[in-house]
Amino acid sequence: MRAEKNVTAEVNDEAATEAILNTIGVADKQLRDAEKKQVRISVLIIALMPYVAE
Repeated sequence: MRAEKNVTAEVNDEAATEAILNTIGVADKQLRDAEKKQVRISVLIIALMPYVAE
């Protein structure tokens, strides 16, 4: 048995640009969410330090 795959994907510039911008948007949101989480954890640690130091 012999299988041949003929793939011809045609992508226009608009679709490619939109896909790239969507990917960048998702990555940017994930980065902002991670930064927010890091700030919250830092604030929590700083707020709890006086209780731990006793």
